[in-house]
Amino acid sequence: MKSSSKKSLPSSKPPKKKLILKTKQLVIDIPDTESPFAPNFEKNSPTHRHYKTVTKSVTRTKTLQSTEQAKKVYSPSPKAKVFKFPPETPKSNPRASTKISSPKPAKKTSIMPKPQTPSQKKTKKKLISRPKTTLPVKALKAETGSSPNMNILVTQTSAPNSKNRDEIYNEHLFQTYQGLKIVHSLPPVDLEQLKEKRMDIPRRPGYEDKKTVVFDLDETLVHCCENPDEMHPDVYLPVTFPNGEVIRAGINIRPYAVECLKELNKYFEVFVFTASHQCYANVVLDYLDPTHELIHQRFFRENCINMNGIYIKDLRIFANRKLSDVVIIDNASYSFAYQIDNGIPIISWHDDREDREMLNLIDYLKTLVKVDDIRELNFETFHLRTFYEDYTNEFLMDDLSSSYK
Repeated sequence: MKSSSKKSLPSSKPPKKKLILKTKQLVIDIPDTESPFAPNFEKNSPTHRHYKTVTKSVTRTKTLQSTEQAKKVYSPSPKAKVFKFPPETPKSNPRASTKISSPKPAKKTSIMPKPQTPSQKKTKKKLISRPKTTLPVKALKAETGSSPNMNILVTQTSAPNSKNRDEIYNEHLFQTYQGLKIVHSLPPVDLEQLKEKRMDIPRRPGYEDKKTVVFDLDETLVHCCENPDEMHPDVYLPVTFPNGEVIRAGINIRPYAVECLKELNKYFEVFVFTASHQCYANVVLDYLDPTHELIHQRFFRENCINMNGIYIKDLRIFANRKLSDVVIIDNASYSFAYQIDNGIPIISWHDDREDREMLNLIDYLKTLVKVDDIRELNFETFHLRTFYEDYTNEFLMDDLSSSYK
């Protein structure tokens, strides 16, 4: 894999040191100077959360070393299409965000290179196009097998219309944008629900000082097939409903999912947190981890916070875990709405046998083991706190302005 190169600035200005790291998901643009970490989603938290600005050189060295490791992990192929973020908000106003007040694109924060010649200007193309269709929220699943009731047990996102990797990636970015749009519309968390669901989670011997990685289930580790007879799933599993009815559910297992769980057990305690029903999820997890050695704790729909019909996986239910030591992997970005910097929005998976996201994930998560605060490196890597505004200004406003021409 090739590492991304530094972008040169005009000779009239002194160059600024930047680390430009590329991934198949996002471009990592990390300034040489520290930026404050003031979340835009504080209004959704019951208590005001402050990030500690890293000032000590020892801490900064650790963070940069971890980032250097991430650079090696996420170097894309030369043909990979990437979403590059505009410059970060100045330190003097860390909470500022660009408002949509005009159909004209914000040229100052354009992520596209400036054309040097008329011919270049004519051939300039957008890296990412808005998908024609998508489901922003994990919908109740279509009927599975012979039972009309399976749709109440499982949640899922829509399958991509194309097997083309670039189109799958573009749709992933758009679904992430849609998920964060939902986050912006959510009211503050229901404190009564949160209080009722908080619990102390026991630790396994040997994992007392380890950080916690939380996995979603459907479309992250597995996929429950809508039409198992047509899709030829990896395995058929019997699911018993609360009323005693048993159906046969077709399940696809994401490539390298089990290998990922095994490897991460060396460095993290591993949880699974799903918005699906317990009677379905336990059957699938027992197949993935029959000895209960790989997955330390399981959490289900009843552990979610229900906000306007949307199931939110609020990490504060883990009362005896520090948020700085918890990371959640989920294909739906709204699932971790109230801890946006703790999340990794993985590409939704259905049946792509060439998928390698789990392998990439192993290497990235290893870089989080020694950092003081997982949220800091996650923000520098995925920019989810500013992703909604960045995507809106660059692509949706571009589409809108072109419609006026």
